[in-house]
Amino acid sequence: MKIGIYKITNQINGKFYIGSSKDLIRRKKDHFRLLKKGNSHSIILQRAVNKYNIDNFKFEIIVECSEELLFTIEQKLVDELKPEYNSAIQDVSVPIGLPYKDKTLYRKYAKDRLKKNNNFGWKSRTIIKLDDEGNELQEYTSLKSYAEEHNCAIGNVGKALKKGNRCKGFYIKYKD
Repeated sequence: MKIGIYKITNQINGKFYIGSSKDLIRRKKDHFRLLKKGNSHSIILQRAVNKYNIDNFKFEIIVECSEELLFTIEQKLVDELKPEYNSAIQDVSVPIGLPYKDKTLYRKYAKDRLKKNNNFGWKSRTIIKLDDEGNELQEYTSLKSYAEEHNCAIGNVGKALKKGNRCKGFYIKYKD
């Protein structure tokens, strides 16, 4: 079983998708099976396959690594290469590949991630809450801790950080 990062490239226009898997061979089969059926979790990639035909897409393993480094390396590659077909560019560790309707699978994933990382797969980066003048009000150890204190979704915290918007009435930024 190979663990690592893969790339699915449109051989017509060069656009690509980056993903990671604990079993790359199975992931390749699953991706192409779902793309052929029109059920891929990646809407952008699915639309491209519908337009250009599945035969024009190539799957390649770009990095083999340990399971512990999987999301870190994938995030670094997504940040650097900016793949056009990825829809979750901010945080690749979010389980977008799991169908939410299968609650038992989702709960198992959540429970496993919680055991491994108390921040449920999110990167732990210190966040600073600011007032309107830019003065620091408080530090948070992660997106999760800010979200919990302000009763909002972690995704909304991430979007506010990325766009420089307010989140629950305050400006926030990553501590450098």
